[in-house]
Amino acid sequence: MKHGNRRDVHDVSILAGVPATTSPNGRFFYYAYYAGLELPSGTGSMLWFDDPDVAYCFPNDDGKTIVAVMPRKDKLPRFREDVEASVLAMFDALPCAPKLRNARRVSEFLGMLEMPNHVRPASARGMAFAGDAALTSDPVFGIGCGWALQSAEWLGRHRGPRAVQA
Repeated sequence: MKHGNRRDVHDVSILAGVPATTSPNGRFFYYAYYAGLELPSGTGSMLWFDDPDVAYCFPNDDGKTIVAVMPRKDKLPRFREDVEASVLAMFDALPCAPKLRNARRVSEFLGMLEMPNHVRPASARGMAFAGDAALTSDPVFGIGCGWALQSAEWLGRHRGPRAVQA
């Protein structure tokens, strides 16, 4: 099992000495891929908000589904004892959840234990920031990649043709 830390996703801004305003995120994150998982929704993604815990299933290519949980931080010690058993128990307790025990896990569980939120100015010291360099937020809504693309588009549009010159 691997555990990640979001501190390194915005190294350029850190190396540039542009500080971020940071706030804690009260959750941690574990996920794995399953094959042959039958979702009650058919091929649609499923998401549970279990105040404040969150779980989801997102079908992917080749019959694989990513299964993820984002429980509140006080549950971390129990999860770390046996991640798979904890994820299975969390899904067993959810309404209309797929039966993970009837599917085959095809990846190890990956986890992110610290996911602080960061916000920094859009530009500073002659640099512009996009994506995680500008803002990291609670991954519960899955908007990180979309935010990175949107903020990069805004940056490109703002800079215009001059930004394309080499």
